[in-house]
Amino acid sequence: MNDKISITWEDAVKKLSGIPQPSPEAKRFIEELKSPTPYCSGTGNVQGPMSDGFELINACPDDWTQLDTAWRSLRRVLAAKGIREVKGAYPVTLRGNPELEQEEYQVDITPEACTLAAADTDGMRRAVYFLEDRLRETAGPAATFGNWRRRPFIKHRISRCFFGPTYRPPFFVDELLNDVDYYPEEYLDKLAHEGVNGLWLSMYFRDLPSSVFPGRGQNAEKRFRKLRQVVERCSDYGIRIYVFFSEPKFFGDTEDSISATEAADHPGLANSRYNGFSFFCTSTEAGKKYLAESIGCLFAAVPGLGGMINIMLGEDNGSCVGSLLYEHVVCRCPHCSKREPGDIFRELAEIMTRSMLRFSPEAEFIGWFYAPAQRDNSPFMHRLEKTAERWPDESGIMFNFESGASVEQLGKKRTVFDYSLATVEPSVLFREIARTAQKTAAKIQVGCSHEDASVPFIPVPGN
Repeated sequence: MNDKISITWEDAVKKLSGIPQPSPEAKRFIEELKSPTPYCSGTGNVQGPMSDGFELINACPDDWTQLDTAWRSLRRVLAAKGIREVKGAYPVTLRGNPELEQEEYQVDITPEACTLAAADTDGMRRAVYFLEDRLRETAGPAATFGNWRRRPFIKHRISRCFFGPTYRPPFFVDELLNDVDYYPEEYLDKLAHEGVNGLWLSMYFRDLPSSVFPGRGQNAEKRFRKLRQVVERCSDYGIRIYVFFSEPKFFGDTEDSISATEAADHPGLANSRYNGFSFFCTSTEAGKKYLAESIGCLFAAVPGLGGMINIMLGEDNGSCVGSLLYEHVVCRCPHCSKREPGDIFRELAEIMTRSMLRFSPEAEFIGWFYAPAQRDNSPFMHRLEKTAERWPDESGIMFNFESGASVEQLGKKRTVFDYSLATVEPSVLFREIARTAQKTAAKIQVGCSHEDASVPFIPVPGN
C-alpha cells in the first residue's frame, strides 16, 4: 500500500488531550511525598554517650536565619532513637567558622561531644543532615564517631517539582494561578535531605507587563503573589527557585507563539519567515527592550529568586540568531544575518543577566543551548563551540550532558539523542564547553525525565 496518513501537530495534541487521565482526586503519590520521612536505625540495647540525653547548643551567628527546619529535622531523628533533649546532657554544638567555603562544613563526633561548623546557613544545613545519617547508622543512643570535612563539587543542584504541572500543551496548567500547594513541607524536607538546593518552574513573557506589547500582564500580580510565597516557603529548606523560560517566541498563530498583530507597531521585530513562522529579531531596540523589561519586571516583583534558566537555542525559542546555527534554516533578517551568531548570543546573555542582577545581585542566569541533535565532532558541534567562546563570564551556559555522545550496546554503536540512562559519560561537546566556560551547567536526566513526573524513579541496573 502506498497510502500515507498525515496528522498535524495540533491534531496530535488534541488526540493526546483526549486520553483518559487519572482522577485529580487520586493523589496517592502526592500524599506519600507529603507524609513525614520514616526513620530507621540499628537496633539493640546499646549504651551510648547520649544515654542520658542531648543538649542542642546553637552558637551560630545571630543573622543565620531559616535554620528552624534543620533543627526540627534533627530533633525528630533523635526522638525516633529515643534520645531525650536534656539540659546539661551530651552537647551538640553548632557554630560558625568563617574559614570554610560556601556550603562547606565540618562534623566532629567524639564520646564527649559533637560539634558542627560551617561558614553559612547552607553549610550548617548540610552538616545537620550529615549528623542525622551518622545517628541513623548506629544502634542505641549514639552516633558514629569521627571527624569529617565536606564541600560540594556542584554548586547548584536544581530539580523539577515531581508533581508540579507543566505549563504547556496539552493542558496548560499554570501553577501560579491556582490554589494548589505543590511544595508541601515534608516534600521540601525530603528534597533538602537529598541535596537539592534549587527548583525550577515555568513562566512566559506573555504573562508579564510590557510596554512593547501593551495589554499584557492582567494576572501578573496574582502570579507574583503566589511565586513570592513559593520562594519564601522553599527558602526555609535552603532551596532557591529558578524561573524557566524559552524566550523570545516566534511570531505565528499557535498557542505558544506571539500573534503577528502584536508586532504591528514594531515591524522590524519580524523580518524573516520560515516554515509558517516569523523569527523574533533581538538586534532591534524594541527586541532588546522587550527582553530587559520582562526580566526586570519579574525580578523586581519577586525578590529572593535563585535566578532564571532560558533556552537560547531549540524548543520554541524564536529568535533570529538560533536559525543562524542550522544549515537547513535560512535567516533573511537584515540585522541578524549580517552578524556573527556568537556576538548576538553574547549580547542576549548580557541583556538578560544584567536585567536580572539589577534587582537580584545574588541570582544566577543560565542560558541553555538545547541541542539534542548535535553529534560529537560534527560541523554543528563546532558551531556551538565557537558560539560558546563568546559567552560572557558572568553568565552560566548549559548544554545537555550526554546528547551527541556514543555508546556501544549489544555490539552496535548508538548515538544518544535526548537524555539517556545508557551512558554516564559526557559528550565531547560538553567536555569542551566545561573546559573553557567560566560557569558551566549540565542538563542531566536522573531516574527519568521531568516530563514523565508521575514516575520519578526508574532504576537502571549497572548504572
